Amino acid sequence: SSPQIITNTSSRTVSGSTISYNVPSGKFVQLNSSCALNPLGAVDNTITVDGTLNCQGFVLGSSESGTFVLGASGTILTANTNGLGTVSSSSGSVQVTTGITFPATATYIYNGTTAQVTGNGLPAAFTTGTLIINNTAAGTAGVSLSRTTTFNDGATLIDSMGRIILNN
Repeated sequence: SSPQIITNTSSRTVSGSTISYNVPSGKFVQLNSSCALNPLGAVDNTITVDGTLNCQGFVLGSSESGTFVLGASGTILTANTNGLGTVSSSSGSVQVTTGITFPATATYIYNGTTAQVTGNGLPAAFTTGTLIINNTAAGTAGVSLSRTTTFNDGATLIDSMGRIILNN
């Protein structure tokens, strides 16, 4: 299959065997299909999101070499049933093998239409960040926290649909 092309307002720099994507603050990128992070076969790939990335239910990368960095004030939306994973989990909306950074100061929005888990990529402790649950799954399905998550003073939890499932 041919590589997916991301067409958006972000910048892309190609330098030797490195590809770097940057979604600047104030810009919005939406995945309309699962996308390879290294479509040109580059070895050291990085995507930095200081703006907003809406993954929908798709996957960025697919257990590929690369680094994903959500900026301190960036926003990521996911409808993926596995939420946001870690480098070792190879699941969720971002699947790269070199490094994944999800800071406690960013905004995370879970907006699926079926049951979701947050995934272990969601920070364990929010400092000034925001977690928004906007899942519209039918019945008692919603978003289950994959691990204990704390919200410090200055952090925000919004459950707009009453769909967060708290486990013991």
